Amino acid sequence: MDTVTLYRCEDTGYRFFHPPTLAGEAAFYDKFWALENPTIHRPNGVLRDDWQFALQRIRPGDKVIDVGCAEGAFLEHASNVTNAEGIDENEEGCRIAQSRGLKANCASVTEYADARPQAFDVVVASQVLEHIYDVAEFMTGLKRLVAAGGRIIISVPNNQPYYAGWSKYEPLNNPPHHIGLWNEKSLFMMADHFGLTVEEFEYLGGPDRFPLQVYRRTAHLADVTRAPNQLKLGDWLRIAVATPLGLLLTIKERILRSKCNYAYVSVVLGRPID
Repeated sequence: MDTVTLYRCEDTGYRFFHPPTLAGEAAFYDKFWALENPTIHRPNGVLRDDWQFALQRIRPGDKVIDVGCAEGAFLEHASNVTNAEGIDENEEGCRIAQSRGLKANCASVTEYADARPQAFDVVVASQVLEHIYDVAEFMTGLKRLVAAGGRIIISVPNNQPYYAGWSKYEPLNNPPHHIGLWNEKSLFMMADHFGLTVEEFEYLGGPDRFPLQVYRRTAHLADVTRAPNQLKLGDWLRIAVATPLGLLLTIKERILRSKCNYAYVSVVLGRPID
């Protein structure tokens, strides 16, 4: 593929990569998870900020579904609180979750919404929406899964304008891993489009350590596209020239407590009672 295009919706500000074939499939994620820190995705791992956000909003007795449950890391925590189940289109991930005694089903959101309409008090989709090309189909499925008066909890990477502020070329925030770039405005506009109400909104995960913030800001100013471990002499020279301005801008963002440097955003969406 020679060309990857980033489109922007003029109404919502939502940006997405095209064509849809860029999205990673099951085989990609099997290899990806094998390379990543296993404590991130697997049960008994680190309790991420977005998982804590969701767990704090789940009550005993709630019927909960974890959409994109993978191998069951969050699902295990949710199951300790209430009646929880998960779905994922990755068969291997579901098999591992099931082997741990978790209720995980291999199905798409649309398929499960057809089978279990309005069956859940809380629908959790944590760091899933950014992987989805067909947002309309996915969000319609989430809305069909949740009962009237129920809640949808979504967490995504914060892109104001890029991941954690200025990581435009962050490999894990580009295809085939991430297809959509979400931020506060686009999430609020998306909620309104699908007839959902924003009950809560919170920034999570940041800001990063000051030196890393300065580097990200400076690399963005210098339009450096390579990863830090692949920089060449010309990249370092451009970074050196841009560093004074990058330092000043980072200090300003720190003083003003800019939200752009937070890594993630979480939102609670309510489905009105018909």
